[in-house]
Amino acid sequence: MKLSILILGLLTSLSALAESNADWLKLHNPMGYFPDKAEYVSYSDLCNANVCFDVVAVSYVTETNKGMRRVAVFSATGEYLGVYSGFQEMPEKVVGSSLLFPESEYGNIISFGEGKPPATVYIDGEIFDFESDFESKP
Repeated sequence: MKLSILILGLLTSLSALAESNADWLKLHNPMGYFPDKAEYVSYSDLCNANVCFDVVAVSYVTETNKGMRRVAVFSATGEYLGVYSGFQEMPEKVVGSSLLFPESEYGNIISFGEGKPPATVYIDGEIFDFESDFESKP
């Protein structure tokens, strides 16, 4: 019984951390990229041998009816590190230290295996840069 309560508490804490990252994005809205009215999906524990990351994928429609998808990256301690912008589709899942997008012969993985977010990624035939010169989450 005590073990199940401990596990439930741990899961609740991890869920709260993921929600706080999405809430932080909505509150601070770096570069105007993260509106209140959007779908926020959190992916926790993208871990390599040395470090873990949490990401929040965001999807919304702009005022000009353009679909926008972004992936915000946080350190495991909650520090906002930056964002990738402009994906055609939302990511689907985490496998180890990688965030996977829908299958494509032209790339579908953001790998966090090098200890930091990659400077550029190749997803579905497009190159996306990591934008990291924003305010940090305290």
